[in-house]
Amino acid sequence: LQEERLRQMSREQAQIEEEITLIEQNLLDLQRQLDALIEEYQSTLRYLYKHGRTTELALLFTSSSVNKLLVRSFYLEKFNAHVEEQMAEIEAKQAELEQTNRELEQTRQRNEEALVTIRRESENLEQQRQRQQQLSEELKEDVENLEQQKTLQEQQRDNLMSTMDRLIAEEERLRRAANSAAAGSEEA
Repeated sequence: LQEERLRQMSREQAQIEEEITLIEQNLLDLQRQLDALIEEYQSTLRYLYKHGRTTELALLFTSSSVNKLLVRSFYLEKFNAHVEEQMAEIEAKQAELEQTNRELEQTRQRNEEALVTIRRESENLEQQRQRQQQLSEELKEDVENLEQQKTLQEQQRDNLMSTMDRLIAEEERLRRAANSAAAGSEEA
């Protein structure tokens, strides 16, 4: 059961590592997108710097007709909206990038905790295996000692039986000799 639990924890840890890889890939994609947005915004700012930013009022008042004034006003609003949109996109990407960084850090922390738990469980399992091995060796020694004691007791029993057989045979011989002597003295 502990080995199965250890395998399950290893599978979970592998999933966390896959999650880290996906988050890192997402992070790289977000960074590239942010870099592209910043480059586009910088390009817009460079254009404004090179060509000078004429005040909007000056552009509007230098229009030769009301129609041109309306067209210029429309494009100025579009341009300003575009610049603001660029800034909003950059801010949103930066926020998303920061959130992804936090997620990556949390996932790495979970991975580290999983690795620590796996190491601890592995060490516990190894200690249990060593204790079981030690108990097994002690049991083997006990079995060997018991077998030696059994063999010794069987030898002692065999010796005792042999001695008893000799004593019984000796008693039987002495009884026969006594009976023979008694029968011989009765005949005489």
